[in-house]
Amino acid sequence: MRRKLTMKKFKVGDKVRAKVIEIKEGKIQVFFEDECHLLEGNVCGLTWCPRNQKVEIPIENPKNRQTYYGSFNALTGQFHPQMQRAGNTENTIDYLKYLSSLYPDSKIWMFWDGAKYHSGKGVREYLESINQVLEEKDWKIRLFKFAPHAPEQNPVEQIWSAAKNFLRRNFSKNKNFEEIKKCFLDFLNQNTFY
Repeated sequence: MRRKLTMKKFKVGDKVRAKVIEIKEGKIQVFFEDECHLLEGNVCGLTWCPRNQKVEIPIENPKNRQTYYGSFNALTGQFHPQMQRAGNTENTIDYLKYLSSLYPDSKIWMFWDGAKYHSGKGVREYLESINQVLEEKDWKIRLFKFAPHAPEQNPVEQIWSAAKNFLRRNFSKNKNFEEIKKCFLDFLNQNTFY
């Protein structure tokens, strides 16, 4: 199913505009990336209750949590989620390798936020190892940061939100955290975003 994103104006800069032909030909894949932390409580939503009546709601602190890395391909609308234990340097590198394996014949340009593990020493060393002998114009992976504290620039935020809203609408179908995670991934994998 195709789902529409409300894209905020995003200034991609002259470097990207200069590569439009290569992007349209698939020689450069442009991604928007973000991480999501799914909690078991994300299936909770709003409900109606009688007016002027006291309603007791049990508060629980579920410990079940799953981290996802995900990127939206700006050309194809495909979304590529991957489960990880946490958002950190090691898992960021693992995700970059995963994307590279999906597009082995293309350069990857990644737009993401300024999380410290996105630009830490380990990520820089990984990029140096794969790009070291290449001229900058031929780098296999190039990383670009969004403006600081500007999640509205990243369309992936809307994708995570849509997936969590889907979970809330279908909360009665998911009896445990494994089913919640499956439902979340099914939504992400069965939709194309544009």
